[in-house]
Amino acid sequence: MVEMPELRTEREFLRVSIDTSGEEVSIEEQRAANIRDAASRRTELHPDPYRDTGSISHHARKPRAGDWERMIADIRADRFGADGLRLWESSRAYRTMADTVLLLDLLRERRIWLTITTHDRVYNPCNWRDRKSLLEDAIDNESESAKTSDRTLRSVAARAEKGRPHGRLPFGYRAVYDSDTGKLIRREPRDDEADLLREAYRRIAQGHTLYMIVNDWEKRGAFTRSGVPWKTTNLGKALVRTTYAGIRQHDPGWMEVNGQRNPTARARRTEATWEPIVDRDLWLRVRAILNRPERRHNAGSRIAHEFTGVIGCVPCTSGLRVNKSHGNLVYRCHDCRGVQIRKEDTDEVVTAVLFGYMSQPAVYNRTFHSRDSAAALSAAQLALAEAERELEELRTLGETRQLTAVTVARMEPPLVAEVQRLGAVVDGLDTPDEIWSMLPPGRDIEARWGEAAVSTRHTVAKRVLTPRYAGRPMVGLSTKKGFTSQPAIDRIVWHQEPAPETA
Repeated sequence: MVEMPELRTEREFLRVSIDTSGEEVSIEEQRAANIRDAASRRTELHPDPYRDTGSISHHARKPRAGDWERMIADIRADRFGADGLRLWESSRAYRTMADTVLLLDLLRERRIWLTITTHDRVYNPCNWRDRKSLLEDAIDNESESAKTSDRTLRSVAARAEKGRPHGRLPFGYRAVYDSDTGKLIRREPRDDEADLLREAYRRIAQGHTLYMIVNDWEKRGAFTRSGVPWKTTNLGKALVRTTYAGIRQHDPGWMEVNGQRNPTARARRTEATWEPIVDRDLWLRVRAILNRPERRHNAGSRIAHEFTGVIGCVPCTSGLRVNKSHGNLVYRCHDCRGVQIRKEDTDEVVTAVLFGYMSQPAVYNRTFHSRDSAAALSAAQLALAEAERELEELRTLGETRQLTAVTVARMEPPLVAEVQRLGAVVDGLDTPDEIWSMLPPGRDIEARWGEAAVSTRHTVAKRVLTPRYAGRPMVGLSTKKGFTSQPAIDRIVWHQEPAPETA
């Protein structure tokens, strides 16, 4: 038999799942019980116990946080600093066989005792009988964890099917409880927070950036519930939540990766029992804006020039960017580096074409959809979301080998084509509010352009200065020596699609 050192000092590992109140009450209770038991055994507890928070179950979707990794590293590096490890109960340290085997192997290698307070027993990891008991205990822990997970998932799914809430109270809502029973009656909008969210939805639809909104809120003292300023990432995640549109989403397959929760093919939606903060159409429009592939939350936050990326390069078709050259602002292609042109002269040409196009009465009927088509846009967006979900579900079934590769290859092309078709329909119907704010008849487009924010002008330019509408301005190589020697109007060509036929 392997000799073990005398048990004089023990170091605790304390763990509790995060309480909704934020208090770790049960850790203190564990600590008190451990102190009493250690005193009866005449062992001394290490002054720096390990602490862990979050679920240790393999069913958990969020990573555990705390000292588990530090404890394992300390044991491996002989920095543990005690003769024994003390747990309040075995399930507080491990609920998977992998964790159990790892810990017991390390304790055996380093000849460290294991005391479990609720067992009223000290285990010797080098003794095969003790090891067997601990492994059997781990099997029980893993089974109980799985049973608990199954019960929880069934309960959550049942609540979701009825549209009832689950989880933490989101920003914008308050809970109403029965004064006698203390049970939750309903969730309802909390006016001060809900008004902030409605403002954000409205401003995003009007072309404001997340950066502009959170900056304004910070100046006004409008903070999160924890009292800290909003960040663009947090606000962007909040605004696309189905909760605010009165939709209950249940996704038993979601996993949190890098702070992101993305819906999976198993996601299901039902009408929620709580009052929405924003109407469905506006929520869909804002979600479409925030989810656009070309959107860059950080890079696009501080738009300094309205035509950045809108004006193209003839040789490579990339968007031109603004730089300084010899004291002048110029548009330059950063990809092929073959095109450079004075910004002031170019803006004069492009703006004249833009104003001329947008001041035409025919533009209202030919270029932009009527506001009466909002219902058609909403229907198209819902159809697109459903098609994207079906495509993702098909690919998931293929990845998990529930469908053969041949079947997926046969079914995928028509679904991809349908997603592309619906995407084009949505794009054709979706006219940003920034454009409507400049287009109403009887108003001076030049004056309205000058009064608008740069970010709004940029959004309008991206929409109007395209082959489908006014045409995309493309700058070619100069045929004369020196980039300033040839007039901008001679270097700009306009890429346009044929005008649609009128009945």
